[in-house]
Amino acid sequence: PVLAPLGAKIHEAKDGNELERQLEQDGPFDLVITSSQLPVQSGLQVLARARARGVSTPFVVVTSIHQYLLRVFVSDAEGTVLSSRVVDGDNLRTLASNLIEAGRNRA
Repeated sequence: PVLAPLGAKIHEAKDGNELERQLEQDGPFDLVITSSQLPVQSGLQVLARARARGVSTPFVVVTSIHQYLLRVFVSDAEGTVLSSRVVDGDNLRTLASNLIEAGRNRA
């Protein structure tokens, strides 16, 4: 629901292996939002492996959830770690929108 206003097409993965497969077979994507606590491979492990293969998709990795706040780790399309910060739903939507827009401007 937080990302619905962006008009995003959303793919879901049950674990890190499925996420990695989707990146390889169904990509490229405008943005990946994943969890650091995915089973099998964490979102951070998938991010590292994707960058090693040259995947430039921006990643937002949720590292913890407390009430309505998310702690996220952000890596832009160049692979630069932008920050680890706490965001709410509105901030997440803005962050996602900015990362998608920056990626489209690069293409």
